[in-house]
Amino acid sequence: MQLNELRLHAPERIIDTVWGSGFVGSFILTLRIEALERSVY
Repeated sequence: MQLNELRLHAPERIIDTVWGSGFVGSFILTLRIEALERSVY
């Protein structure tokens, strides 16, 4: 999964991840990921 790869490769770029829980069934999921740009020094 790309989110896991990003978390391992550049943990400072992860702002927040929120996952639902306790729901069983089918539903539409919209996933929005925000990441910070890396500073180049």
